[in-house]
Formats: sequence, C-alpha cells, structure tokens
Amino acid sequence: MIKYFIVILLIPISSYAAGIDTLLETASQRPEIKSLKLSEEISRQERAKTLYNFTPKVDFYASYEYSSRPQNLVPITPGEMNINKSLPISENIYRYGVKASMPVFVKELFDTADILKLKKEKFGILTDIAVIKNQSLLVSLNSYFHYLNKKRKYLQKRIDSLKKTKEIVKTGVNAGRIPKSELYNIKKSLLELKMEFENLKRQTEDVKADIYKITGRHIEKPAEMNKTANFDKFLSNNDAGFIQLKPYKYDIKTANQELERQRAYRYPKVNLSASYTQNMGESYNKDEFESEDIGNVMVELSLPIFDAKSHKEIAIAKNEILKAKQDYLSERSVLSSLERKYSNKLPIVKKSIKQAEEDIIYAKKLLNTAKVAYKNRRMTVDDYLSYEADVLKSESNLAALKNEKWQIYAGQALLYGIRLTEVLK
Repeated sequence: MIKYFIVILLIPISSYAAGIDTLLETASQRPEIKSLKLSEEISRQERAKTLYNFTPKVDFYASYEYSSRPQNLVPITPGEMNINKSLPISENIYRYGVKASMPVFVKELFDTADILKLKKEKFGILTDIAVIKNQSLLVSLNSYFHYLNKKRKYLQKRIDSLKKTKEIVKTGVNAGRIPKSELYNIKKSLLELKMEFENLKRQTEDVKADIYKITGRHIEKPAEMNKTANFDKFLSNNDAGFIQLKPYKYDIKTANQELERQRAYRYPKVNLSASYTQNMGESYNKDEFESEDIGNVMVELSLPIFDAKSHKEIAIAKNEILKAKQDYLSERSVLSSLERKYSNKLPIVKKSIKQAEEDIIYAKKLLNTAKVAYKNRRMTVDDYLSYEADVLKSESNLAALKNEKWQIYAGQALLYGIRLTEVLK
C-alpha cells in the first residue's frame, strides 16, 4: 500500500489534461513576458529619475585648507581692513556648510523624459504582443497535437482492418487457395503503417515538449477548444490595425523625439545654485580664532556657441527617423500580405473541409465494397490495399484541413492583437 502511495506522489502534478483556458493563462505568465513587464516598469522609473533632476540637490560638505600665504576666510571689504584688529585671514582654514543646485530650464531633460515615456509605452505593447504570440503559438501547437492524434487514430483503424484481412489471407494461404505473395504484400503494408504510427508518436513528443516550453505544463492529450462568436466580432472590428506595427510606430515617434533632444542642445540652459558656509581659522596678525559665515545664490545662463559633435548627432538622428519609417513600411507590407493570405485562404479551407468529409464517406463505402470483392477473389490484393490507403488518405486530409483552419485562426489573432483567452473556450 505504501509503495503504491509513493508511486502516486512521484507522478508530476503538472501532467494532466489541462483545459485550453488554463493553458492560455499559463502561456501568458511565462518568464519572458514578466521580463518585458519589468522592462516597462524600469522605463517608468528611469523617466521619474530624469524628472527628479528638476528637484534641488542638497549636499553637506566640510574641508580643511592650508596655504603658504594667508588667505581670506571670506571676502573682506576695504572698510574692514584694519590691521589693528584681528583679521579673518589665515593659513589654515576650516570650512563646513551646505550647498544646493537645480536646473531651472534644460530642454534636453524634458525631451529625455518624453523619450523614456515612449519607451515605457513601447514595452507595454511588446508585452501584449508577447502574450498574444504565446497564446497563438499554443493554439497552433494544440491544433497540431489534435491532428497527430486523429491521424494516429485513423492509422490504428487501418492497422486493425489489415490485421483482420491478414488472418483471412493467412487461412487461404494455409489452405493453398491464395499465393503467399499476397500475404507478404499485406504484411509489408502493415509494417509500413506501423512505422508511420511510430513516426507520429515521435512527432507527438516534440509537440508536447514545445507546449511545455510555453506553458510549463506536461500534457498527455490535446485540450479541447472551440471558437466563440466573439472571435468573428473581433475580426470585423479590426480598425485598430495590426498590433505588430505599433512598436514600429513608437520607433518613429522616439526617433523624432531624439532629433528634438539633439536640437535642444543649442537651447540656453538656466541653473540655480546656492550655498551657506561657515569658515574658521586663526588670524595671521593677532593669532585669534576667527569664524565667519557667508551665503550666496547664483543663477547661471549658458548658451552653446559651437560644437561640431552636435551637428553630427543631429544628422544621425535624422537618418534614424528615415530608417524607422522604412522598417515600418517593410513590416506593414509583410503583415498586409499575411492579412490577404488569411482572408482569401480561410473560406477555401472551410469549403475543402466539407468536401473532405464527403470524400471520407465515399472512400469508406468503396473500401467496404472492395473487402467483399477481395474476399470473393474478384479483386487483386494491390487493388484492395489501394482502397485501404484511400480511406487513410481521406481521413488524414480532413485532419490536416482542420489543423490548417486553426493555424489561420491563430495567425489572425496575432495579426489583429486578439487575446485568445477572450474568444476560445
């Protein structure tokens, strides 16, 4: 009893038949998506850090200064120069105090903050795209998993059918009524079907491994999935355009803002600084301890006159804009081509599915007729095996068409930015 209990505990908890809702949700929480969310948060914090430059920076400081010739603790006016009194002039000076500084107007900082805001928004879009891409990939893999399972099921039916025929032929061979070559022919066909069955099992393991990569879950059979009416509703309301184009639009905006930032280098900069200092030392003429404090406030205006590097930075920024626009046009062309392919191909695939379903009906009827004919020796074994192959071909074709339909749905979801958690059940 204890041994069986231990065996149960060793079974991976994540290995079970998960529903499509659960799988789609887990595909949306993968580490790469969390990483993009963190990048978005980092960009937000970087923008806040840039804007903090407009807040005062306050420092405490202390210093000791020795000079071979006595220096003023603080500036002295001519009226204070009385050598009969202790003067605030010393060789050893101690200072401490506070100083503060802040920019009043630096356009580059505003432009940098705008660039970081665009960067944050772009990461938000990239996160959405990554979620939808993972969900789309999951649906594609799950659909292919269904296809492989159905094909294995159809193969097993053909294998079982040929096994029954093999027993009939074997009896005829033993009775001397049927040549052994026919038995060999059926055995060879059976072996080929079994080899194909094993090949499908290998492909299935690959698909299961790929599903684990994007969900972190081991599943033994594909999840059932059905399209809701909301899917067609989302497709009809695709005015927002292609979601995968949005990052390229942000690249263009960012490049334009970078050009503004480079041009802002030529703008005047206004900075404010203030300090309060306590200065101490022994006067050089009376050897008496002197302590003087002084405070000051300064507004500084600086205006760049010439900087060759700045001109090059502007030229580079202009080329970055042109490059971003060309990248956008290139991606738009690719996505427009996909849109046209999906919209034109989907009705053809749907029509082909109906035809394939009808084809299976006729293929099975012909196979049943062929079995009777072969049993009564009115058909060769090669002709009979061709009818078995036709049924398998028809069934596999139907499964492939249904898989292709789901591949198109997954592609459209990624194209228009449809979260599949909202349109599948």
